[in-house]
Amino acid sequence: EGQKKLAIDRFISEKIPKESGRSKFEEFDRFIAGKLAGGRWMIAVLRLVDIHDEDAVAYKAFYKRYEEQGRIPLFKIGSDCKLFLVTPKFTRARCLGGYISSYTASYAVILMRAGTI
Repeated sequence: EGQKKLAIDRFISEKIPKESGRSKFEEFDRFIAGKLAGGRWMIAVLRLVDIHDEDAVAYKAFYKRYEEQGRIPLFKIGSDCKLFLVTPKFTRARCLGGYISSYTASYAVILMRAGTI
């Protein structure tokens, strides 16, 4: 397990790249489920930890904007790797059923080709 944690480091930098798209909740759920069903893709689901008060205010405003629009932001972080920021409103996605431990937290869902890590 420790090796996998280190292997994921190369996918996520300290600075998130520019947003490359937005998905409706239903589209996200179907897209991820379809990719996983094919067996050539896998996901890493990372629970985001609490952040400092001033950052928390900015982050909450950021994710509320997406939740109001019913969208999940998408960031391209490699040629075969995408990061979806799944906010509390969208943690009930069927495709994430076995990965989510808290429905009040946000998660980074990294979609990558199987065998990448």
